[in-house]
Amino acid sequence: MSVSPADGGDASRGLVEHAMKILLGSVPQGWSHLHVECLPSGAASAYVGLIGTTTQWLTVPPEAANALVQYLVRTTTGSPGAQRLVVDCFPDGRLSARTEPADSPANVVPTPPLRRSRRWPRRFLMAVTVACVTAAALVFAFGWRWTNPPEADIELLPPPSPREQQAFEVVTEWFTALANRDMARVHELSCANPTGYALNDVQALQGGFQGGIDYAEAIVKLRDNGSSVLAKVVFRTKPLTESERREVEERQLSGNGLAYRPYVLIDEGGALKVCGGE
Repeated sequence: MSVSPADGGDASRGLVEHAMKILLGSVPQGWSHLHVECLPSGAASAYVGLIGTTTQWLTVPPEAANALVQYLVRTTTGSPGAQRLVVDCFPDGRLSARTEPADSPANVVPTPPLRRSRRWPRRFLMAVTVACVTAAALVFAFGWRWTNPPEADIELLPPPSPREQQAFEVVTEWFTALANRDMARVHELSCANPTGYALNDVQALQGGFQGGIDYAEAIVKLRDNGSSVLAKVVFRTKPLTESERREVEERQLSGNGLAYRPYVLIDEGGALKVCGGE
């Protein structure tokens, strides 16, 4: 599945163009290719290729990341949390955007390819720099030229089963109650004797030493045993402490900023209760 230039209409395309204009404000002279990837959580990375030298990572400002997230939500169907947005931009105004599976090992944010440094004659390098700056100016003056991204064969996931949807709603409420420090609601959603991750969450709330606020993104694996359910939950974290902030940064550098945690939910009269973790 890929997002063609027309998907979402001019308004949606304008979100990507707005994000690219923000990023182009910080690219060095002599750039040849700007590559950006963004997840629905707002985690984004970007690097720019430089003519005749190497590549350079760029910081993605929050305004640019938010615009890309809005585009991703508008132009994808099903669960946007299972997809990432990939954008490529070139000095001649070519711009393309496509979606890829967010959790596929083959689509982890790539390490920019290194290029061997060469000595370039000063006059030639100056001419290339002027040409690139001129091309960038034309992009802003005359608009983007959207190109069709390469087609990717992506198998769409089936909709969640009623049991999986029920488990996800309970876990989402669990995270919300923890974030709101609502101990009464936490007790309503948990079994009588929680263990594992569930017990750790309760104790952290009781002791007032929560390291961060978790947000459930999806259940990527579910095992229904009838009286209980084992759900592998993918989530993102808003850090509240310095140590948690470092952990989140490490996850963003090594992958997509998301983490996984198994939760066991037991069935009590048809209602699922958070009770532990493997």
